[in-house]
Amino acid sequence: MPGLSGYGFLQNAMRFVRAHTILDPRLFFSMVSLVIHIAFIAYALVHWTTLGFKGASLATSISIWIQLIIFGLFMFFSKHITWDYAFSFETFHFHHILTNLKLAL
Repeated sequence: MPGLSGYGFLQNAMRFVRAHTILDPRLFFSMVSLVIHIAFIAYALVHWTTLGFKGASLATSISIWIQLIIFGLFMFFSKHITWDYAFSFETFHFHHILTNLKLAL
């Protein structure tokens, strides 16, 4: 459940980057998040703690938030996205996030 709210924001950020045809960083950041998830977070929470299967779902939620932070930093500091017209907080409008959360549920 903690990852669902992050998932709504993440999907909006990914659509924003895709709308600007910036696909290579999107793939790279997704792969970085996957490696961090499998190699560190999921393994540690499942095997080094007593959480077991609950640790796997918690690791997924943490990985979604990490990926959202990476995408947010990329969108904020990217030279591909200009501040004149491209970056807008309309991407994170509540209506769009609510639609993605309904889809996730």
